Amino acid sequence: SPPVADVFDRAREEAFGKIAGHCGLQSRTFRLVVLGEALKASSKTSGRAVMESLVRLTPDANGRLIPTFHDIRWHSL
Repeated sequence: SPPVADVFDRAREEAFGKIAGHCGLQSRTFRLVVLGEALKASSKTSGRAVMESLVRLTPDANGRLIPTFHDIRWHSL
């Protein structure tokens, strides 16, 4: 009879082989941070604001990825 470790290794490999095809690593969610500045005529900064948001890319009926914004936050600096 084969060693017990060989039997367990084969069982693990078989189980991994069955689930590996169903796994994938992909991200369709991104964190977006945008900094905006208002400038005076003298090119000096008169104000700043930051927008933070989560952007999710969701496929439509044709498979195109459509961005949607979630948890939008504005901060004045």
